[in-house]
Amino acid sequence: MTEEAKKVYAIVEIMGHTVVAGALSEESKAGVMMLRVDVPPRSDDPDSGFTRFYSGGSLFGITPCSAEDVQRWIDYRRPGRLPVYLPQDSLLVEVEAVGQLEAGAQRCRVCGCTDEDCSDCVEATGTPCHWIPELANDDGPICSRCAPVEVPF
Repeated sequence: MTEEAKKVYAIVEIMGHTVVAGALSEESKAGVMMLRVDVPPRSDDPDSGFTRFYSGGSLFGITPCSAEDVQRWIDYRRPGRLPVYLPQDSLLVEVEAVGQLEAGAQRCRVCGCTDEDCSDCVEATGTPCHWIPELANDDGPICSRCAPVEVPF
């Protein structure tokens, strides 16, 4: 049996409304067994894959699924890596006027995050948000953090 065939894939729910999907394994970090989730890259961005570690106490649920299901979830939800914060001196970006958006940029109609700044969403959920195009309306777009979640019963 190949290494790829032995991998266990799942969608993992973590306390704090964070959800990730990927290949699962256990790994010891700082003397504690942690769940390792290797999130594959999105189909449209081969550099977007990343790895996260979670303690057992932070887990809410694990839904086993296939590698194909994980890829479909990744491509739909569009998770991203946590941003890297650099010292102010090393930033290579010129800051535009506060509140001014470039042509074609979007702003969430609920929390006000933009393509360039979703720091409030990262602080609240632990991951960057993404746009949910099918929920956009005349009031504007909505990000994944602010989108209503339907729970089927």
